[in-house]
Amino acid sequence: MDMRAGHRFSPPVIVVIMVAAICAVMLWYAHWRENRFNPIIAAAAERHGLDPLLVKAVIRRESNFDPRALGGKGEIGLMQVTPTVGREYAASRKRPYFKAERLFDPTLNIEVGCWYLGKAMRRYRHFPDPAPFALAHYNAGATNVDRWLKRTRDRGDPDQFIEAISYPITRRYVTYVIRRWRRYRDGIF
Repeated sequence: MDMRAGHRFSPPVIVVIMVAAICAVMLWYAHWRENRFNPIIAAAAERHGLDPLLVKAVIRRESNFDPRALGGKGEIGLMQVTPTVGREYAASRKRPYFKAERLFDPTLNIEVGCWYLGKAMRRYRHFPDPAPFALAHYNAGATNVDRWLKRTRDRGDPDQFIEAISYPITRRYVTYVIRRWRRYRDGIF
């Protein structure tokens, strides 16, 4: 190598540097994406008596932190709130006029989602661990949860309940959110 020409990197070194830079940017973006709504989540979770890490786990599963997400059945935004739930929330706040498009606003979406999840948690508060029941309620509705509860020997046992869930999508949903919630609580992001 001619030293007068200056120091040159070999192509493999350049590739390693580029890959490292791309990985660093991707990690930064993933961290930013997952944490940018933390203040909104914390405030709404506190108002509705929820663990903010549970709310964050729901958001991760519902929309992967995309405030513009649309579900296949009309669910909107971060917490995939349905227009029906949005109208129920508005009516509970004595606001009869509600536009579903407003659910794209992250602050309102998280507020409405926390309101609904908080109601579900209160409904199953008599169980030692109400989260699996409330998450199933959030995903599939109270009627289905009542039906699945009838299939369990010990109505308060979350493992029996999860096994009784006849919708595979809901069973995976509940399992995923609880697992992610535990990871967040353990500091694993």
